[in-house]
Amino acid sequence: MGRSKRTLKTMVRRLEELARKPKIASKLEVAGLVREIRGKMGIRTVEELGLLLGVSGASVSRWQRGQSVPRLQTVLKFREQILSGAEGPTKPITVVLISPVPIKVIVRRQR
Repeated sequence: MGRSKRTLKTMVRRLEELARKPKIASKLEVAGLVREIRGKMGIRTVEELGLLLGVSGASVSRWQRGQSVPRLQTVLKFREQILSGAEGPTKPITVVLISPVPIKVIVRRQR
C-alpha cells in the first residue's frame, strides 16, 4: 500500500504499535508517520499539534526529526482526535488567553 493510500486511522494504529515498544521502534518511521499525520489533519505547525495533544511543540519537533518517540498516552490522544474528527483537516480551534501573566490557554473546538 502506497503512502498516499494510508488512512489516518491506519497511520495512528501503526504509531500506537511503535509507541508500545519504544526501544525497538524505528524513530525514522515514527518521524515519517507524525509528519504525514500532521499533514493529513491539516495542522500547519508543530506548536498547533502540540497544543492539540497537550505536549510542547518541541516534543512534536523531536518526533518529526526522529530524535524521540511519543509516549503511548500521547498516541492515544492522537487516536482520540482522529476518531472524533474523522478524516481530513481538523475543525478550527479558538484559543482564548485568560490572563497575560502567567498565560493560561483554553482550547475550545468549534463545531
